Amino acid sequence: MLAPKGFLPNLLTPDVTQPQPARHARVGLMLVGLVVAALLAGCADEQSPKVGVESNSPISSPLLPKAADGTDLAACTDAVCEVEVKSGDELKIDAKFRVDTVIVKAIGEDAIALALKGSAGGPNVEGRNVSSSVRCVNGNCSYTGELAVTTENPERINDVRVSLLNVNDDRAILKLAAR
Repeated sequence: MLAPKGFLPNLLTPDVTQPQPARHARVGLMLVGLVVAALLAGCADEQSPKVGVESNSPISSPLLPKAADGTDLAACTDAVCEVEVKSGDELKIDAKFRVDTVIVKAIGEDAIALALKGSAGGPNVEGRNVSSSVRCVNGNCSYTGELAVTTENPERINDVRVSLLNVNDDRAILKLAAR
């Protein structure tokens, strides 16, 4: 069925020969069209991916500052380093510091849980939630332990000062400094 003549008026040029109600209908139709177009444009903008931004990355996640030694965990061998760590990372330390390995067990809002392994005598650990055990077999002793380090206070493992400089959701900046 064809529309009657004048039913779909030209919206761009006013027709002063039409009665007043027809011009109001045309203006109303034009406003409805603009509103619908604006709504559709807004929806399309929210759904379209942004260039250079991954859609599954959390936008509100705070970024860590760059650690002096980056993610190079081997930089900690001499017990002097500043590294970015994640849960499961292992820092191998020279045996002269009486701690062989520091393992990142978990990262929280403002704290990090560390596991310790050593073979030269027992540990001398200062900090929060410290636990340790020594096991000797035929004169060969080794120890294991745990330690929590917060952003508020540095802690100590034997002669190594351990500081938590910064934390985000699943990464932290850990600093070791030998005395």
